[in-house]
Amino acid sequence: MIVLAIGFFMFGVVTGAFFIALFAARAYDKGELKGYEDGKREGFNLGRGLVD
Repeated sequence: MIVLAIGFFMFGVVTGAFFIALFAARAYDKGELKGYEDGKREGFNLGRGLVD
């Protein structure tokens, strides 16, 4: 029973971390996080440099 409880706890931690990462990524895509525009511009320039 204790093993089962630990298993459920670990499963909850993993799924919780996954959902937190998912929501953070969605917020980042929407540009809600601070400094997003700078990072997007740098990434775009980096991508253009690689393409050229």
